[in-house]
Amino acid sequence: MTLFPPATHAECVRWTPPKKAPNAAPEFDGPGAFGVLHNTVTLDCLSYAGSIEKNGVEHVLIRDETGTVHQLRLGSYMGENNGVIMKIDAAAIHIKQLVRRNGRAEEIDVKFAKRTK
Repeated sequence: MTLFPPATHAECVRWTPPKKAPNAAPEFDGPGAFGVLHNTVTLDCLSYAGSIEKNGVEHVLIRDETGTVHQLRLGSYMGENNGVIMKIDAAAIHIKQLVRRNGRAEEIDVKFAKRTK
């Protein structure tokens, strides 16, 4: 698990995997292992595109910087620092992230505004 300090400025950063040998084993716990947006892009690369309800469960539609729209829900991974969607309300998506502070991992809550651009 990679821990980064919380972002203090708005900058879109996409994680680029290191080049591997052609016969190297896949990484099962790295970026992408827990969902399409797990540790692959910073929240500054993402925008809220809308919401839909499927079988009584709200799914948020999140657009990445390439224009691809992803359907996420409670428990989905989103953004950097092992971000997990913990709550969805009318105004925001609440994400729990793990960051390193003073040499220790600490949980922080991040609000991702539900407004279309």
